[in-house]
Amino acid sequence: MPATTTPTRDEAGIRACIDGVAQAIRVKDVNALMTHYTPDTIIFDLMPLQTLGIDAYRRNFEAWFGSVEGPIEFEIHDLRIATRDDVAFGHYTSGIRCRRKTGAQTEYRV
Repeated sequence: MPATTTPTRDEAGIRACIDGVAQAIRVKDVNALMTHYTPDTIIFDLMPLQTLGIDAYRRNFEAWFGSVEGPIEFEIHDLRIATRDDVAFGHYTSGIRCRRKTGAQTEYRV
């Protein structure tokens, strides 16, 4: 399936969703973040590698946000989106920088 070469309305909606996720992470707003996921979501992420359901995913973010002092620097890199008919695929890496409540500076790319 060839990817579309010009941005579509679907792609714009996907980008807006990803931007919403990024902004919610930056300000540690777990409620805003969870609006982007369905109750039966299955997430493959850094830790744990697999999370089943929005309630478990919420707990992961509450724990992470609670361990961070101040806002989180969250950057989106290499975002690629392909849309066609009723399906879309996207991937990106994110650069994350934050200060833990212990004082340790954390920086990584996922």
